[in-house]
Amino acid sequence: MPIYVATGRDTTGRARREKIAAESPSEARNLLRDRGLYIQSIKEDRGLNLDLSELKTSLARVTVKDKAVFSRQFAALVNAGVGLVRGLGILGEQCPNPKLKKALLEINSDVQQGTNLSDAMRKHPQSFDTLYTRWCRQVKPAGS
Repeated sequence: MPIYVATGRDTTGRARREKIAAESPSEARNLLRDRGLYIQSIKEDRGLNLDLSELKTSLARVTVKDKAVFSRQFAALVNAGVGLVRGLGILGEQCPNPKLKKALLEINSDVQQGTNLSDAMRKHPQSFDTLYTRWCRQVKPAGS
């Protein structure tokens, strides 16, 4: 959906510049008019729409410390009786490393759909290496 940039005046008469996503300039004009903006000009924004969070995620590295903290916290949650999916979701939401966070949330989704934990982790080799995924496959739940 294209993004349009409109300049105009609001109900108090102050000049404003707004960006809005719409299918056409007329739809953008109508949406902004409903918000109380009297449009003087509208044009499609052709600037670079970079998603900096995506760039930050791709440049981040998952360190050994990140994996150690995740492993310790995940083990504590599982030993406390928290379910696998719930524990992955909690740790994924709280993870400060953007690359590991994205991987954990995708792993959580895969495990919810029935994939084994080690198989889901194997899909993210930049976050979890082969040794780590094989170790997860070998671990048996307590009491079995």
